[in-house]
Amino acid sequence: MYNAKQNICFYEFERLCLFLTLLNVVSLFLIIRGSTVPLILDNNMLHFLFYSPETSDKTLYNIAISYFAAYVFYLVQVYYPERKKTKRALTSIELPAYNLINQTNMFLFVWETFTKRNTPDDGTILGVNISKIYYKNKYGIVMSADKKELGAIAERIRSGYDKIVSDMSFQYADNALRQLVLEKNIPAKINKLYQVLLSAEILAQDSSTTILDNYSKDDVDDIRIRLKKLNALLKLECDFNYAITTDENDIKKRDTVDAMGNKIVLENYDYFSRLSDSYKDMLRK
Repeated sequence: MYNAKQNICFYEFERLCLFLTLLNVVSLFLIIRGSTVPLILDNNMLHFLFYSPETSDKTLYNIAISYFAAYVFYLVQVYYPERKKTKRALTSIELPAYNLINQTNMFLFVWETFTKRNTPDDGTILGVNISKIYYKNKYGIVMSADKKELGAIAERIRSGYDKIVSDMSFQYADNALRQLVLEKNIPAKINKLYQVLLSAEILAQDSSTTILDNYSKDDVDDIRIRLKKLNALLKLECDFNYAITTDENDIKKRDTVDAMGNKIVLENYDYFSRLSDSYKDMLRK
């Protein structure tokens, strides 16, 4: 899951380690140059780079020795513990992050399908067309959604997000990882989009209104960028592309699955009514 080479420019502790390592290369050069150990090969190039008289000023040599010792201490006491904490956090949030990413992508796809927007998109909603739709993910799995289901997806987004931010390992992870999730309150933005959709639906039903609803396209784009980055950090294979399907066989299969699910719930209503909300959320996913 964790790859230092791929993530060296993202995590703060990796960027710091890279900077300190480069300085350590310089310190090693100064240590070798200031040492009194004889050169292995006494040619002009090595003599120019690494030879210094025994009577020369050893200030830089002593500083380099001190820096090298501090660098080793930093690796043992700071870098490796930070790396371990971040790896632990990534493992801990993998499942809720997977749910958060997929549910958010589903919501945005359905929301954009329901809304009619300006071209180019400037955030103005010209109208809505809310009806039951059927759509596929990259694996060919067919899903359905209507206004009620869109609201349920928004709730599942909040559940997944809350599990991430409340995770103890995540709270002690690298600051860059925490800011990736915390800087943008995804459930709040998603709820706002849902409320805008409901408002736009009311406006569409009243021909006398002269106002239009709008949303922040920048927020939607930022959410997608953050989710793609989180998906890459965790090496997940979440869905970022969905497609509407009108195939009768696809629709029939989806309706059959939904009917079977409803039947099971009705037949076991007493059992499901006694389950905790957290377990119910897990079953929905």
